[in-house]
Amino acid sequence: MIEDITVAGNRVGVKANAAFSRDHLRDDFYVEYMDDIGLDRMNETVALAPFILNVAQLVWIGDRDYEIDALDKDLAQSLEKIRPVFKTLYPRHGWEGRLQPRQLVDNVTKETTIDLGEETNLLFTGGVDSVLTSLQNYPRRQNLITVWGADVALDFEPKWLALRRSAESFAATYGHRNTFIKTNGKEIIRRKSIRPDIPVWWAYVQHGMGLTGLCIPVLYRGGAINLMISSSQWSGYDYPWGSLPDIDDRIRSAGITASHQGYDLTRQDKVNSIVAICDVKKLAPPKLNVCARPYASELNCEHCEKCLRTMTGIVVAGGDPRAFGFSCTTRDVWDRVRGSRESQALTMLRSELYLWLDIRENAEAALSRNGHVTDDDAQTFLHWLVDWDFETYSREFAYKHRWELRAKQWVSRYPALFELTKNVIERRRWFGY
Repeated sequence: MIEDITVAGNRVGVKANAAFSRDHLRDDFYVEYMDDIGLDRMNETVALAPFILNVAQLVWIGDRDYEIDALDKDLAQSLEKIRPVFKTLYPRHGWEGRLQPRQLVDNVTKETTIDLGEETNLLFTGGVDSVLTSLQNYPRRQNLITVWGADVALDFEPKWLALRRSAESFAATYGHRNTFIKTNGKEIIRRKSIRPDIPVWWAYVQHGMGLTGLCIPVLYRGGAINLMISSSQWSGYDYPWGSLPDIDDRIRSAGITASHQGYDLTRQDKVNSIVAICDVKKLAPPKLNVCARPYASELNCEHCEKCLRTMTGIVVAGGDPRAFGFSCTTRDVWDRVRGSRESQALTMLRSELYLWLDIRENAEAALSRNGHVTDDDAQTFLHWLVDWDFETYSREFAYKHRWELRAKQWVSRYPALFELTKNVIERRRWFGY
C-alpha cells in the first residue's frame, strides 16, 4: 500500500504504491501543521492516521486488499466498524477491499498537557454548524481546528487568509485558541474513483473520516481524547452523506474518539439557536462564513443560494444579517431573494427545497407568536415567504434548467472532461466572477 513515508516535526508525506496511485490518487499525500507538534517523535502509526482515514474508503470501494507494515490497533478496529456503514449507504458497491496490517500497535495517549475539563477540541469552519457547537459549549475553552484544503482550495490563498483571520477573530472574541492544518487530501482524489451514484466523493464519502484523521496527531500530542465534529445534515435528511453519527461516532485512533454534534437539529433550528444564544447570554453575534462559491474572494458573496438562504434564516430567527457577518439589511435580503425567484436564478433542487420548506415553516411559526417579529420589513418578508409556493418553484426551476442538469449528468460520466469543466466553472473569478 505505502511506498514511502516522510515525517518531520510538523509534516507527514505519504507516497502510495504505483498501483493504488494509478487507480485513486493524482499526487502524493501530505498534511502540514502550523506548529512543530513532534510528529517525528510519535509512533509512526499515529502520524499515519491522517493518510489512512483519508484513503481507507478508496481501498474499500476498490475491492482490493492492501498490506501495510503497521497500523494503530484502535484504528484497525474502527475501520472494520465503519466499512459496513458505507455498504448500507451505497449498496450498489461491495466495499470489500481491506487494509491488512502486519502489526497492530497499541498507542496510548501521552500524559495530558491540558486540563480536559477546561478545553475541548472542535473542527471549525466558521459556518452555521460549527459556530453553534462552539456557542453551545461556551464558556468552556476550545481549540478550534480549521483545515486549508477542505472548504478553501489550496490554490486560492486570498480566501484562505480571510478564513484564517475570521477564525482567529472568533477565537479571540470568545476566549479560545486556533489550530490550522493544510492538506491536499481532498484534491488528490482521482475522479475515476467516484462512482455514478456518488456525486461528490469528498462530501458524500470522505470528509467525516478525512477531517477527523487530520486532527488525530494534534489531539494525541495534547493528550486530548475527543474531537467534536458538527453535523452538516440532520436526521430527516434522506441522502447518503460522508459525515453521519454512524460514521463519526465509530472513529477511534490512539485512544482518541470523535463525536458527531447537532444531528437532531435542522439548519434553521441551528440558526434559531445561534440568534437565541447570543441574545440570552449577551454574546457578540458571530460572523458566519457560509458562501457556496469556492472562488469568490469574499467569505460571503451574498448572492449565492446558500448566502441568501442563511440571511433569510437569520431574519426568520429574529436577527439582523448585518450583525452576523453580512452587509445586507432585511429589506436587501428580501429584494435579492425575490429578484432571484423572479428570474428563476435561485437554485432549488430537491436538496435545497427541503431547507427552504423548513424556513417557511419557521416563518409561519414566528408570525404566529405575538411580539416576536416587530420590524416592519421583517414582517412583510416573512408573510411573503409563507405565501411562496416553493414546491412549484422547484419544479419550474428544474424544468428551466433541465438541459444544464442533463449536461452535468452526461459530463460526469467522463472523468477527465468532468474535472476540466469543474475547474473552469469554479475559477470563473478569472472572468470577473
